[in-house]
Amino acid sequence: MKSVSTINIGGNAYPCYMTMGAMLRFTNATGTEVGAIAPGAVVPMIQLCHCMVAAACVREKVPFDMGLDEFADRLTPDEFARWSAMLETEAVHDDSAEKKSL
Repeated sequence: MKSVSTINIGGNAYPCYMTMGAMLRFTNATGTEVGAIAPGAVVPMIQLCHCMVAAACVREKVPFDMGLDEFADRLTPDEFARWSAMLETEAVHDDSAEKKSL
C-alpha cells in the first residue's frame, strides 16, 4: 500500500494520491482516460492533480471545496513540479514491482 502523499495548495497541505475515484473524476471531467494524457500536457495534468486531491480528501475526510480554476490559481509551479516528480517516482516503483511479480 502506498503512503499518503500531500501537496501544498495556497498554504494548506492536502492529501494527494491516486484512487479509483480520482480516475473516474478525471474521465468524467475530460472525456479521456488518465493513461491517454500526452507527455508534457500541462492542462490535463493540472486536472488530474485536482482530481487526485479531491478524491483523496473525500477518502481522508479532509474538507476540500476548491474548483479547478481556484485550485490552478493557488498551485505554484514549484509544487506542481514536486507533484509531477512524485508521480514519476511512483510509476517507476510500480513498474519494477510489477516486473518482479511476473
